[in-house]
Amino acid sequence: MTQNLVEDAGRFGKRCPGGEELLGYIDRYQEILNKAPAVLVNFDLWENNLFYGKDANGSPRLWMIDPERGFWGDPIADFVCLDFMHMDLGEKAGVFEAYNAAAEKPLEVSPETRVRYYIMLAYLGVIMYTERYSRYHPGNTGWWRNTLAGSMLYKKAFGALKAR
Repeated sequence: MTQNLVEDAGRFGKRCPGGEELLGYIDRYQEILNKAPAVLVNFDLWENNLFYGKDANGSPRLWMIDPERGFWGDPIADFVCLDFMHMDLGEKAGVFEAYNAAAEKPLEVSPETRVRYYIMLAYLGVIMYTERYSRYHPGNTGWWRNTLAGSMLYKKAFGALKAR
């Protein structure tokens, strides 16, 4: 998926240096990534795409919308958008606890899980970097949002992966 995004940027006449760097980390951590379970990941979970309510019997229900960024992959990817402004996995303790309370297979925070998480954090950066060429122009708010958010994602992810 990362290679496809790098190639998409090329079709717009642009390089994607963050994507190229991420491909190096994917190669470096291939053994860890190959051990990750595969589930349906929404990868766009944030408060505007989640609705909570009760059904006619009063039972709690959660609805999700906007599955355009869904894919079959690592469940740790769901944590990238949840509580987005806290990009360190350790800052997401409450979200992690709630997830594990309901999960059939709870996730552990381990050195390997952290690698997988930071790979996915950088992957979102590649998506945001590349999509600005297809969805926005430099005068558009979305362009600048994606530029800033992508930079933040790269900085956090690559800093954590380099430190390992």
